[in-house]
Amino acid sequence: MNQPPETGHLGSSPQMTARLVHAGIASGVILLVGVFIYLRSVSILPVAAESLQVLRWAGYGTLAVVYVVSRLLRGGIHAPARGADLTQWWTQNLPKVIAFWAVLETIGLAPVVIGWLSGSLGLMIAGAVVSLILLFFNRPGVLETPV
Repeated sequence: MNQPPETGHLGSSPQMTARLVHAGIASGVILLVGVFIYLRSVSILPVAAESLQVLRWAGYGTLAVVYVVSRLLRGGIHAPARGADLTQWWTQNLPKVIAFWAVLETIGLAPVVIGWLSGSLGLMIAGAVVSLILLFFNRPGVLETPV
């Protein structure tokens, strides 16, 4: 019988796993921002007026923190050398890279939640944009580019 050759399972290589996880994290950011924007449109939480300014400053401060943390954590992920086996490189670095992306997502979503609490749509959008930009500049293709 003529059977097509086996191509392996989806995500069986560490490179594919990295791409799927990265896409999932980026999609999760977009989904959660949409949920919080919707929640903001249907209900507003009662927050004391004096707390609003503090919340907003904390949210914008978190945007600076996410950038600093991303630079610190990114320094621990070294690009493969020219000619290195990418499968082996991903096998060694995948847990570290996934943790890095999770931190970018988590800290990037903090301003979204703070923006929701304070009723600041601008802060919510800024948090999403910063998180997505950092995820874009630290996508699998960039991380595996030899130096």
